[in-house]
Amino acid sequence: MPQTVDILGVKVCAEELENLINYVIKSTRRTNKRIVIACANPHSVRIAKELNEFMSALNSFDVVLPDGVGVLFAAKFLGYDIKKRISGPDFFEVLTTRLNQIGGFSYFFVGSTDEVLNRIVERMSKDFPNIRVSGTYAPPYTEGLYLPEVESLKIIDLVNTANPDFLWVGMTAPKQELWIYKYIDKLVNVKVIGAIGAAFDFFSGTKKRSPKIFRDLGLEWLMRFINEPKRLWKRTFVSAPVFLYYVLMEKLRR
Repeated sequence: MPQTVDILGVKVCAEELENLINYVIKSTRRTNKRIVIACANPHSVRIAKELNEFMSALNSFDVVLPDGVGVLFAAKFLGYDIKKRISGPDFFEVLTTRLNQIGGFSYFFVGSTDEVLNRIVERMSKDFPNIRVSGTYAPPYTEGLYLPEVESLKIIDLVNTANPDFLWVGMTAPKQELWIYKYIDKLVNVKVIGAIGAAFDFFSGTKKRSPKIFRDLGLEWLMRFINEPKRLWKRTFVSAPVFLYYVLMEKLRR
């Protein structure tokens, strides 16, 4: 299992990207081992601290990526050594590149919209032809943390019929993680399940990602907020300060 550190109760992965990629690829060769990957940013960690089921979900997963400069800051502030942020989009593209070189794997995408999924399929066939997309599904948008049971059962049936090696879920946190946590035992043959949220939009090109210089400086969150203030204002001005408060209280407690 990858090495982890405790960030406000969430077991966040402390491995380097290359080690994680190797771990995932090796796991696909084990018939009795299925792994789940999710991402942790200040918003999701803050929610996990306040929602027990979400905390349980994240800590039941095999890999929780340090996706968010705030998580990296918290780790260093609390005395842990996480060398570099690993975002969901970066993890997905690096892993997909490696799997394409090996060949013989299949993907299924759940979430987002039909437009995004169609663009993902187009890019996969062009840039990663050795990975087969066995299916996609965009569930209707619903409010709240949970998909309706009828939609969930439909997704499970579609995925099990398609029989993919990898299932990628992009329904935003915490809905995507709670869905995986609730239904994982009904997904029969999937080897790897990944909750990667924004990676769908960036990979498809429907949303432009921040330039690399901003990502390297830890300012990707700022560019995303400028581009989507209505959607991200709560994460920026509510979740981030609350997260920092929790981190400070944890430091004082220790």
